[in-house]
Amino acid sequence: MGLSEYERAVLRRLDADLDRQDPWLSRRLAEFTAPAEDAGVSWRPPRAAVALAAVMVAATAFFAAMIPLVMRQPCPVSAPGAQATAGPGAAGPSPSPTC
Repeated sequence: MGLSEYERAVLRRLDADLDRQDPWLSRRLAEFTAPAEDAGVSWRPPRAAVALAAVMVAATAFFAAMIPLVMRQPCPVSAPGAQATAGPGAAGPSPSPTC
């Protein structure tokens, strides 16, 4: 929103009065400017936050890979006499190599 001519005149007069009464403050206020609206403000997270996010992603990937390996179904326990009844030359199902 633009200022009217009267408002600009009042601001110039206040600036001149301030410059006469307190030149140091006037100079400090002149140095302080608002950032330009067209300038792109870039925000970067702190390095610690980036490192923490990387560790969290790595831990999640590790657990996602390890949980299925740890949570396997236990091997079935066969009865003690089950292998003996089949006989020495009988072709039966072979035990699972993972058990």
